[in-house]
Amino acid sequence: MGIIIAFFFMSQSLLVTPAVTVRTPEDAETIDFSTEIALLHNDAYDWYGGKLYTPEDFAAGVPEPEDSDSRFGTNRLVLRLPIGTLYGISGTSASYAQKVWVNGVLLSEVGQVSDTPEGFLPKTTIYSIYFTADSPETEIVIQRAHHNHVRGYYVKLYLGDAQAIARMDKAIFLREGLITRALVSIAIFFFGMFLFHSNRRSFLWFALACFFTSLQNVIYSKSVMTIFPNLNWYLGHKIEYISLIAHFFFMFLYAFSMLDWRVNKWLYRAGCAFFTGSIAVYVILPSTIYTPYTKTMRELLTIYVAVGAICLAATTIRHKELRKPEHLLVVASMMMLAAAWWIEQRGYMGDMVIAVPLATLIVAFIGAISLTIGFARTERQLDLARQNERGMEETNRLLEHLNRVKSDFLGNISHEMRTPLTIMGGSAGVTLRQIKDNAVDAETLQNLDAIQREALRLGHLVEQLKAVSLEKERQLTLTKTDTETILKKAAAFCEPICRKNGNSITIETGPESIPLRVNADNIFQVLFNLITNANNHTQNGRVVLSAAAEENAVWFEVCDDGSGIDPALLDSVFERGVSGDGGTGLGLAICKELVEEHSGGINIQSGVGEGTTVRFTLPYTDGGEQA
Repeated sequence: MGIIIAFFFMSQSLLVTPAVTVRTPEDAETIDFSTEIALLHNDAYDWYGGKLYTPEDFAAGVPEPEDSDSRFGTNRLVLRLPIGTLYGISGTSASYAQKVWVNGVLLSEVGQVSDTPEGFLPKTTIYSIYFTADSPETEIVIQRAHHNHVRGYYVKLYLGDAQAIARMDKAIFLREGLITRALVSIAIFFFGMFLFHSNRRSFLWFALACFFTSLQNVIYSKSVMTIFPNLNWYLGHKIEYISLIAHFFFMFLYAFSMLDWRVNKWLYRAGCAFFTGSIAVYVILPSTIYTPYTKTMRELLTIYVAVGAICLAATTIRHKELRKPEHLLVVASMMMLAAAWWIEQRGYMGDMVIAVPLATLIVAFIGAISLTIGFARTERQLDLARQNERGMEETNRLLEHLNRVKSDFLGNISHEMRTPLTIMGGSAGVTLRQIKDNAVDAETLQNLDAIQREALRLGHLVEQLKAVSLEKERQLTLTKTDTETILKKAAAFCEPICRKNGNSITIETGPESIPLRVNADNIFQVLFNLITNANNHTQNGRVVLSAAAEENAVWFEVCDDGSGIDPALLDSVFERGVSGDGGTGLGLAICKELVEEHSGGINIQSGVGEGTTVRFTLPYTDGGEQA
């Protein structure tokens, strides 16, 4: 990757002789062609719009300029060049159809130039021509037409020593070839990664983004003409712009996926609408209709790219859990890609700057680093999950032992409770008869004393039984389920409860349900407690349930727009007995214990009058096997 990037800059500087812009014929007389190349700017030519003149026409007498806004015409430039030197002219792009004469000799013909759309045939390619200056003045005549486009691309030619021109062409060819091959290789690599990890859609999005930018680059730079010299101009132009929009759309899908789709959905919907609408326009409409709006399309794309990059940065800042190195690298790379597109836009229809393909290569390099960091973290979490699994196995064995001890204890205490109850019943019966017979004596007092003593003993046994019943010694039974099933069950059960407070309960998740292996009853209990809390603190509002995958974990969220929680209670809200409304303070404590039994975590975000969001995560591996 570093070699490719280094070569790109070398091809721009070391391997290419510096170019000097020539805006008037006199500017060329100051250039030393042994060390410099001239970029013949459009301003240097005389333009004869609406007329297709040949060198013979100019030799017979200089024609007068005609319609400057016509879609066909003739450019003419006369330069004073040293005689006897072999020169080269390189055209980075023909103007849809053109003929080039130098000193009266036709050296290049691209497409078919005509003064009518019927006789016109567009074609775009790279071309280089060579000539020897054999007279004091060198005449360059160019006929061009663009009946297929709202405007013709200006005549952009490089003039210089033949060796310098050949060296420049070679450097450009190697540069574009390396960039294209690198992008295609990256696309194949990430697509292969997606085949092995189909749950990571970010691999697929990035592979498609690299593929489309390589396709757009090879058409935009006209390198495709070396592979498909007879490519239809209309087809190539449609593919070029569709590929451009698809590149940015899939690149943002990649970034959205890496950030767990935390970006506002309207940005995703806007991208889908822009992408599908543009495809329809380019596929259905002819170029003469959609090319007048090419600039508008690029401006809309610039706005989407800029807003998308800003939203990605804002999302990372807003969500603390996204401030990880791999997420920050993704955001930085997308900001860089947006800057590259802005730079390229500034050069559009001027001195072309092709910055997006190179920026995509750098983004791919950064993406590889992000992927490495993410895999390393995943591996550490898997090791921790395996350790937790071994710990849970040991805990389950201990719980089985404790369960047997508890069963023995309950059997023993039930037997012990019969004795005081029998004594109390007998003594109470005797005492009742003595009171009825008015025969209260010392035995009566002894009977009452026995009743009191056995009552205290029975109370002690009840306290022991209560203590055992409150212990959280349970064996976790795991079953296969999925996020959709759990959320629907919780929403259906709590909907009548929420309706009493005028609240609605909705579920917002992705298109696919996520498989899990958990204790479904416990997770349902967690959701029930959280929904009940949300409903108790919300009137005529919304309670929203959601779930999604995040690396090797699944997160659930319960959000409300109610009264919120005092910030002073947030640090201790999961402790027993802590309550902001005078309750028992057990609900959130039980939720935390049940989630932690699954090796998960739970957190809460809230503010007074700002609603509350409670999120808990459950670890999982591919296929839903619970760690």
